[in-house]
Amino acid sequence: MSDPNFHGFGKSRIARIDMVPKLIRANGTIEPVRPKNGKVFTYEELSGFVGGYIEHIVPPGQTGAVMIVNEEGKLQRMPLNRMASAIWQEGCDPGSPRDQDYVVGDVLLCHHTQID
Repeated sequence: MSDPNFHGFGKSRIARIDMVPKLIRANGTIEPVRPKNGKVFTYEELSGFVGGYIEHIVPPGQTGAVMIVNEEGKLQRMPLNRMASAIWQEGCDPGSPRDQDYVVGDVLLCHHTQID
């Protein structure tokens, strides 16, 4: 059975147009989060989630989903985030640069309309 709210994110069904933002922690826990103002996350909120300067990365598919990561996470040797890495690598061609890449630290997964 197909869900009309899911749009092209392969078989994972992680990204939804009306998705609840999720903080995917490097320790494997996932928690729903909401913007303090009820509409969009501020830079300060995003920075707090990832522990520093932010970078937006776009998972595969045209879902509108974005991942907010710590821009300096790899330089700071933050721990591998297995769940976020799996989302990032999903659907890429084996051996492609994206297939070899990984995500570190805590990550916010949300829809691009939920960030300021």
